[in-house]
Amino acid sequence: MQAIVDATILTNKVGEKRYLKKRTKIRENSFAHAQQITYVMDFNRRKNQYAKLMGKHTFTCK
Repeated sequence: MQAIVDATILTNKVGEKRYLKKRTKIRENSFAHAQQITYVMDFNRRKNQYAKLMGKHTFTCK
């Protein structure tokens, strides 16, 4: 009986480890994805600022 209980506890612990490992991986992937989105948003913001700046210069030069 004790062997069955021990095996059940061990199985649950292994399951928890797998779950935590999977959760950690998902969290790392989510963080990497958030960094990529932030980079793209920052790039687009800078690109728009540059386009506005260049648009003003070309408009005032005419």
